[in-house]
Amino acid sequence: MRSLLGVLAATTLALGAAPSLSAQEAAPQFTLATIQAEAAKGQADAISTLGWMYETGKGVSEDNSKAASLYKTAIAQGDSFGQWRMGVMIDEGTAQGSQAQAVALFRQAAARMGSAHGIEGIGVLYANGQGVARNMDEALAHWMVAAAAGDEDAMKLLMQYMPGAGTPEAGKIYDRANAIADAYGINPGDEAQTAQR
Repeated sequence: MRSLLGVLAATTLALGAAPSLSAQEAAPQFTLATIQAEAAKGQADAISTLGWMYETGKGVSEDNSKAASLYKTAIAQGDSFGQWRMGVMIDEGTAQGSQAQAVALFRQAAARMGSAHGIEGIGVLYANGQGVARNMDEALAHWMVAAAAGDEDAMKLLMQYMPGAGTPEAGKIYDRANAIADAYGINPGDEAQTAQR
């Protein structure tokens, strides 16, 4: 496996030079009716997208209970976006569940197709000691993997908290990040599932 260090350095440089696209230029546009129709057919990604719409109040009235119900339906089909968002809702107290459930959902989401946001979320749990023992090295290693898989929030967290390159602390974190990437089957630069809705 290629080293995450090289990809991370290239990603850091590229983010500064890359032109930004507005969300409207970068993402296809869907209507509520088309999403509801696909959800009614049982498509997990449409169900979780509809859940996100209810969670955030985008295009519909905000309804966390409805969002959680839709996420649970999508989760039953193995949808990693639904797992990630349900974990976030539990973590934020907008859905019922324990911290242990939130951690499990984040981990499942991260493991499925290398969900970059799920991996970044695990890092946040380690950084805050939520459902797991607080461990900044473990948080940084997860953020490094998520950043290499394309998560911009993880990149920002790394830039804020990562020890300087060449230090013994950084070396341990790089090694752990490579082990995490191997465990999730992620190669740097892979098209990770980033859960952009």
